[in-house]
Amino acid sequence: MFLINLYKRKSNVVNAFKWDGFRNTLIKNVGSMELKAFSTNENRNLTVHSPFGSHTCAIGDYVIKHGMLDYTCCKSDEFKNNYVLIDRDFN
Repeated sequence: MFLINLYKRKSNVVNAFKWDGFRNTLIKNVGSMELKAFSTNENRNLTVHSPFGSHTCAIGDYVIKHGMLDYTCCKSDEFKNNYVLIDRDFN
């Protein structure tokens, strides 16, 4: 089981989590089958590999889930300006 927070953007609700540089955060927030969509580097940046290309998340950025194996990164300030938390640890 994984825990992921639920956020709302205007009329859209998204599943997302804040990247903190620790693999345990990734394991806690995505399913085991989806871990292959992610990799980290020596700076603890997270790379999200999707069918539409790769995106790099720095520590503090948010990872937004759009579908199975479909994730994107969003800078923290942009995320905070566009989303509001509606349910913590939604699964």
